[in-house]
Amino acid sequence: MEHLRALEATRGALLERMPTSLSARFDRACAQSSLPEAVVAALIGVGADEMWDIRNRGVIPAGALPRVRAFVDAIEASHDADEGQQ
Repeated sequence: MEHLRALEATRGALLERMPTSLSARFDRACAQSSLPEAVVAALIGVGADEMWDIRNRGVIPAGALPRVRAFVDAIEASHDADEGQQ
């Protein structure tokens, strides 16, 4: 289990180095969203394997790119609106 924690820490550190990349923004949006990963995958039109690739390798299939951007923009806008109300 310690190895998994170390891998997650490394992955998080790498994503922090590129905070404005779409894959890093997508990873944050998934974490901020209350939707299960399977629902997010269905919304953007990818399978579980592709979802893993997007979040962990930054590989976004060309056909899913507009939907990934739309999902990220919607979650970020919602998160920003929630912060503005506080």
